[in-house]
Amino acid sequence: MRFSIIIPVQKSDWFRLSLASLLNQSFPKTDYEIIIVDDSGGNVRSLISQLQIQLKGFLWSYCLCGHGSGRSAARNKGLQQATSSAVSRLLWSVSLITHLASGFRAGLSQSHSIAAS
Repeated sequence: MRFSIIIPVQKSDWFRLSLASLLNQSFPKTDYEIIIVDDSGGNVRSLISQLQIQLKGFLWSYCLCGHGSGRSAARNKGLQQATSSAVSRLLWSVSLITHLASGFRAGLSQSHSIAAS
């Protein structure tokens, strides 16, 4: 089963760390898509162009939400882009894909989200 991970981005430093964590997972990269939602006014676009080599082979998309539109608006924009019915949002840099995927594969139908503590 493929699932979608939405990364709402307001700060490019945070995004760089989160994306590095996400791309270094052992979970097959063909089993999930990465949706990058830029809520920093386009500042992330130049960073993505620098990361093209690392993103190679991953299913990913980029969309511009605005500048400071807020987390809810960014998540909603990401949900519009998602192509799978299983969706998670990434709020902080942590190794989560294997854990999330095992839950989705076990047939959990509830929504999974991870909140920073």
